[in-house]
Amino acid sequence: MIDLFSQQRNGYASAGKWNKASKVRKFMKKIGVKKEPVCSWVDIENSVHMFVANDENHPLQNEINKMWGKNSEKIKEIGYVPDTIRIKKNIIVCGDYHSAFKYASLVVKREILLRHTNRFHHFHRGSCSCGDYR
Repeated sequence: MIDLFSQQRNGYASAGKWNKASKVRKFMKKIGVKKEPVCSWVDIENSVHMFVANDENHPLQNEINKMWGKNSEKIKEIGYVPDTIRIKKNIIVCGDYHSAFKYASLVVKREILLRHTNRFHHFHRGSCSCGDYR
């Protein structure tokens, strides 16, 4: 049921019908439909770390923020330009995240696997397995 409402709301939003998308969201809230928070899992040396959207309670949060700050500066130095216009509230991989992970795979010299709603993206040496088809 959540998926049906979400698809309808996302369809309206994609078509620029913001009033209709808002009405669907309000209706979902009224009848008590809630989406699960978006989460990510990172596997580092056989230890899985889970991150939930907007949750800053991970025991290594300070170290993670520091490392991302350093890597963020490095990817900007090699050409990444953040697209701050995009809406980043759902699990769909937007162009900005896709671009950031391509650069990050270069900077950290690691393979990065990112799950999209219907496929995985494998970032390696600054390119993605999808051939930039999101």
